[in-house]
Amino acid sequence: MGFIKEYRFGDVQAFETGRASRGKTPSLSAFSYLAGGVMIDTGPKHARKEMLQAHRLYPVKMICLTHHHEDHSGNAAAMRDLWGLEIHGHPLCVEKMANSFPILPYQKYFFGKSDPVSMQTLPDRIDTENVRLYPIHTPGHSRDHICYYEPNQGWLFSGDMYLNDKVRYFRSDESLGDEIVSLRKILDLDFDSLFCAHNPQPVGGKKRLAAKLAFLEDVYGNVAGLRKKGMGPKGIMRKLAIKESLTTKLICMGNVSALNMVKSAIAAADAGGPERMAS
Repeated sequence: MGFIKEYRFGDVQAFETGRASRGKTPSLSAFSYLAGGVMIDTGPKHARKEMLQAHRLYPVKMICLTHHHEDHSGNAAAMRDLWGLEIHGHPLCVEKMANSFPILPYQKYFFGKSDPVSMQTLPDRIDTENVRLYPIHTPGHSRDHICYYEPNQGWLFSGDMYLNDKVRYFRSDESLGDEIVSLRKILDLDFDSLFCAHNPQPVGGKKRLAAKLAFLEDVYGNVAGLRKKGMGPKGIMRKLAIKESLTTKLICMGNVSALNMVKSAIAAADAGGPERMAS
């Protein structure tokens, strides 16, 4: 059963969606945002009926995806088919969404599988009547990840760049080095409202994002120091008392784990640092 809850953050309309039973808040949900007629992300397929019903009340001019993951792109094809909307994203996102990319059973259970959809590459700037958005490539969580910056309003639509001040797990394809470089880049921008796809921070968002960067830099520094001593991932986890959730690792089939975060930090250290890895 699909779940939807609407929020209003000033001129930004937010939609929290996911799969839940009897209308309860789902254990895993995702936020989509509507500002100036631009829909940023579309939520998971399991909430398709609810999202399409909700958006009959709001004028949507175009869709922009932060990245291709199924909890962000699940309703893009349905919205395009129903309203004839243009959908934009990073070139890698366009490539991913053109075909049916594979997902794991847990992803299909919680969110559902995104349908293929034809997309367009993002322009340098998106202008509507009241909003001007600048797409910023921010790889790390995924290679095709984009944040959308609105300088006049002080907004940053950050996709999955934030999530929380401290994160316990990484996906197997996440890059800690790239994420550090991307966080440094967007923290040079002037914004206060952080519209995260899972944990919105409408006030004081830049401080929260800075806290996330500081945490990842600490993780990298600690892991890199032990790596210089020749330690491997499991030894580093023991030394730093990083605990693994076996339940999470089992449900996600190893795709989400603390070990992945440590391995990603080791990859950045072996490359000579986050900047060298990103280059």
